[in-house]
Amino acid sequence: MALAGLLFAAQAIFFIANRQRINKKLDEEYGQPQKYNRKGGRG
Repeated sequence: MALAGLLFAAQAIFFIANRQRINKKLDEEYGQPQKYNRKGGRG
């Protein structure tokens, strides 16, 4: 049970770090397209 908890914690830390790295790389390459793709409003 303790081993499962340790593995879960390690996986969660890895996932968070990897997600931040990927988001940073995507922002550098593509900018932030979500501010240009607003739905609704005029236009």
